[in-house]
Amino acid sequence: QMSTCSCAFPHHPSSIAEAEALNRFVLAENKVLQAQNSNLQAENQALHDQLVQVRSKLLEAIAARSRADSECKALRANILAMERKNETIQLDAEEYVSQLEQRLQAAEKRAALVVTVEASR
Repeated sequence: QMSTCSCAFPHHPSSIAEAEALNRFVLAENKVLQAQNSNLQAENQALHDQLVQVRSKLLEAIAARSRADSECKALRANILAMERKNETIQLDAEEYVSQLEQRLQAAEKRAALVVTVEASR
C-alpha cells in the first residue's frame, strides 16, 4: 500500500520501493500509450493513403466528365450543322423537283401542241 504526502501529486511515493513500483507502472503505461500511438499512426497513414487514392480518382472523374462535356458540346454542334445542311439539301431538292415539274409541264404542252398541229394537217 502506497502512502501519500500532502503535496498535489496524488501518488507521491514515501519510499524508494514505492517510487520504483510507481516508475514501473508509469513505464508500463508509457509502453501501452506508445503502442496505441503507433497503431493510431498506422491507421492515420492508411486513411491518408485512402484519401490520396480517392482524391486521385475524383480528379480523374472530374477530368473524364470535362472531356465528356466537351465531346457532347462538339457532337451537339455537329448535329446542328448536319441539320442545317440537311435543310439546305431538302430545300435544294424541292427547288430541283419544282424545276423538273415545270419542265415536264412545258414538255407536255409542246407535245400536246405537236399532236394538235399533226392532227390539223
